Amino acid sequence: MPENANSSFEGTKYGDFDISGELARQWLRQPNPHGKPNSKVVKPWRNGQDLTGRSSDTWIVDYEAKTTEADAALYELPFAYLHSHVKPVRLVGNRNYWTALVAA
Repeated sequence: MPENANSSFEGTKYGDFDISGELARQWLRQPNPHGKPNSKVVKPWRNGQDLTGRSSDTWIVDYEAKTTEADAALYELPFAYLHSHVKPVRLVGNRNYWTALVAA
């Protein structure tokens, strides 16, 4: 619709940030070198289908804005997953969406 032009946001979820509930619960039980729990970056993902039907039990890795790569790496299991599953997707072509994920 013309009246909706320039009123939406594409987002930056380029790559497989989604993880199963089973994997998320495993990560939530694991410690990190800095003592912070993985629950700071591993969160339940909800969409319309989850709200109106049965939950998909999907979780997502979600770092706070301006998290440095060094700080992100201290959440060892989530970071290792993103490094192997998301980073290759985000470094495609002339665009570098990896550094948009974690501040250099």
